[in-house]
Amino acid sequence: MRRPRGALVTAEVALVFLTGLAINAASEHLPRWMTVSWVVWPVLVAVLGVTLAVTLRREPAGPSLPPVWSVPPRNPNFTGRAEEQRWLRDRLKRDRNVSVHAMRGMGGVGKSQVVIEFCHRRAGRYRAVWWITAEDAALVPGQLALLGRALGLTLPANVEESVGVVLAELRRRRDWLLVFDNAETVSGVRRYLPSGAGHVLVTTRRAGFEAIAAVRHVDTFRRPDSVSLLRRRVPAMSDGQADELAELLGDLPLALEQAAAYLQQTSTPVPDYLDRLRRSPDTAADRGRDAHRTPDHDTLASLWELPLRLIEESFPASARLLEICSYLASEAIPLDLFADNASALPQALESAVADRSGEFADTVGVLVDYSLLRRVDDSVRVHRMVQLAVRARVAGLPPAAGAHPQAVAAGLLVADLRERHPRSTSAWPRWRLMLPHVLACVGFDVDPRVGGWLLGRAGAYLFETGQLNDARLLFTKALEGGEAAFGPDHPGAAVHLSNLGVVLSELGQPERARPFLDRALALTEAAYGPHHPAVAVRLNNLGLALHDLRRPGEALPLMQRALAITEAAYGPDRPIVALRLDNLGLVMRDLAPEHVQEAEALHRRALAITEAAHGPDHPDVARALHNLGAALVDRGYPLDARRLFERALAVKEAAYGLDHPEVAGTLSDLAMVLRRLHSPADDTLLVTAQALLTRSLTISEAVFGGDHPVVAVRLGNLGLVLSDLGRAGEATRLHERALAIAEAAHGADHPDVTKHLDGLAGAWRAQGHPDLAIPLMERALKITEAWHRGDDHHDVATRLSRLGLALSLMDREDEAGHLITRARAMRARLRA
Repeated sequence: MRRPRGALVTAEVALVFLTGLAINAASEHLPRWMTVSWVVWPVLVAVLGVTLAVTLRREPAGPSLPPVWSVPPRNPNFTGRAEEQRWLRDRLKRDRNVSVHAMRGMGGVGKSQVVIEFCHRRAGRYRAVWWITAEDAALVPGQLALLGRALGLTLPANVEESVGVVLAELRRRRDWLLVFDNAETVSGVRRYLPSGAGHVLVTTRRAGFEAIAAVRHVDTFRRPDSVSLLRRRVPAMSDGQADELAELLGDLPLALEQAAAYLQQTSTPVPDYLDRLRRSPDTAADRGRDAHRTPDHDTLASLWELPLRLIEESFPASARLLEICSYLASEAIPLDLFADNASALPQALESAVADRSGEFADTVGVLVDYSLLRRVDDSVRVHRMVQLAVRARVAGLPPAAGAHPQAVAAGLLVADLRERHPRSTSAWPRWRLMLPHVLACVGFDVDPRVGGWLLGRAGAYLFETGQLNDARLLFTKALEGGEAAFGPDHPGAAVHLSNLGVVLSELGQPERARPFLDRALALTEAAYGPHHPAVAVRLNNLGLALHDLRRPGEALPLMQRALAITEAAYGPDRPIVALRLDNLGLVMRDLAPEHVQEAEALHRRALAITEAAHGPDHPDVARALHNLGAALVDRGYPLDARRLFERALAVKEAAYGLDHPEVAGTLSDLAMVLRRLHSPADDTLLVTAQALLTRSLTISEAVFGGDHPVVAVRLGNLGLVLSDLGRAGEATRLHERALAIAEAAHGADHPDVTKHLDGLAGAWRAQGHPDLAIPLMERALKITEAWHRGDDHHDVATRLSRLGLALSLMDREDEAGHLITRARAMRARLRA
């Protein structure tokens, strides 16, 4: 029971008085230096009394309820909604005449809970607060008649006449609040609005109440409020678990309360419940009931049943639209997805979209009116719990004529994205917008061919935009789905095998990629014969993996064959031919120095074809520029290479943005050219190179993670520049990290490890420790000799010479002379 205000004040005064007596009594027994004059005691007593009074008042009980009251009980778990409470308080505080205010929002968002809480908090302002369930307008007059009896009025037997008496009494009074909860129509409220000096609150899902009320939209919870509610209801739940559960339930208050109630009622471990929701979101629809909800809307399963049934009966086109949206993501859905692909829609909806008089806008408007979706500019958004309810309803109905809405949604996406190839940067904005819907749609049981196509294209978009790990996941899912549906030897599996192999190779795992690429080539040749353009694609991808495996001799015939097939199929001047030329040049540069000039000619031809096809500012032109620049570096023309790299960088940044891995690669190669061009008397170019490499490293770590071989290359290059700048100690740490990454990725005896051994050896020499450098150089030589199986090779000759020079500087002339002699003999044999 709440203590009366007067009793609280009396208790505070008594406490102050008794405290003062106790202190004065104690002071008579204290030493003189500890006593306080009688003048000061009242001040201290007053301060203490005020402090205690504030403490006692810190958490006041709610105001006593008015004599006329029918508001549902307060929810002890009410959370958040401070802005909505403040809006209601401020609006009603300043309105002295009858004012009508409405809280509008989707079902389950907690509109009624906001108003119930407000009524309890502000109960002391009113002599009468009456709650009217207004969903069925026919029941409102009877509830107003009950108000009249509670007011002590003598009412006629006729209910409608009783309403007139009650409204007349309210016009006479000033201290009342009426709540019309879950009102369906403006007219159903307008006819019962009294005049006078009282207040009216309305909760509704429906649009149009601006005609009679100031309307406040009630949205889902903010995430901190969701977490707070769940943690308070289920103390064993961690912040991270509460955050994930709130995400899965879309921060919808009713869903959160229902989940918390279920966990409390069943003592289900939170991790088990989360796992169940991840696998089967439909379990959220009908488990757990909250005691503070009205019986009609106590679970998600029943919340939207009535409006969905009404829309199905009266607005079939709107029903079809909502069904399709329920198999897409709960993100913004562009309305042009429907307008531009009307032929993929069911007939009722196709007719509405095709109508030029605004019928489609009306179709959308019906769903907006019922708060089943929200429209923002040219897109709509459906809450995931509404989607869940619609899907459950679809599953519970007998099969309808025509395609299932899930199949329609997938067909819409295919129609929308078919001509938007992910390699085209102009298609990226659309793919960015549609990717969540593709991922949501393929999460259902779509046709394997359609699902595989969508997953493959979505993976290609992620690949092209540098999201390689995410691309790998989609390519893997596409392959698994295709093999499950059609078997492992179906030609359709070749595309997914090839895609997965390419992304694995790009992720620095060419050895894992090789079996997928071999299988893809075999399936494609078996299905189409040896001269089909699809075979050229598979040959190209396998050749690139072999190049990454440092096996250019095996890659070369594959690339040559891929080029011949492509030229025969498309002619010599198509952009696809330029791509084959570039990749063949890449392999030839790695074969031997004498092939570099031939590789340069291939890259020049590729650049000419690409510029003629796309103009000077296309990302494919940037690729060709970069490859030609790399060939010029190998040929000893760093100044020409610099100009090409700078132009390639500008095009890539404009096309891909500043943080794409393609940009990182060009930044790194441009920096190494600047290192070659710098003058010992001027460190300007080295400082610029350091900045470029630092940026390149940052991008690569963000894209690939800190332990990727590409990151090792960036670390090694930055280490070389730091050594040149006299910062060999910092360089050593970078080279050690790069070496550890390369060894973990490739093994201790892989040729890619040797460049990091070289870098670390150079850093130790720069610090005056040739004794630490020599073992690293010897190890690099041993790896290179083993990789080439003891055969003569330019890389082996180069390492022999470098090690011989280093030993000579340590006055180990005999060993040095032997190595240098071996190197000279090997070069002579290679020239012969």
